[in-house]
Amino acid sequence: MTKSRVEAFREAAKNYTAKMTASREVARDALQAEGVYRSNGTLTPAYSTNAQEYAGFLHETAQGKKVQTGK
Repeated sequence: MTKSRVEAFREAAKNYTAKMTASREVARDALQAEGVYRSNGTLTPAYSTNAQEYAGFLHETAQGKKVQTGK
């Protein structure tokens, strides 16, 4: 990827982030559209991970171990 393409991507990502974080409502709607949140505000099963399991995942990946993701 050329330097100009990287810069174009960064600018597009910055603009998207600004748009999607303009308000809580916009951010929530975007997360619901992407399947992260349900309409009642809870995480969907694909994003619900036991905190201890997640901490273990972070620890192992920080040590450079390859870990299996998903179920």
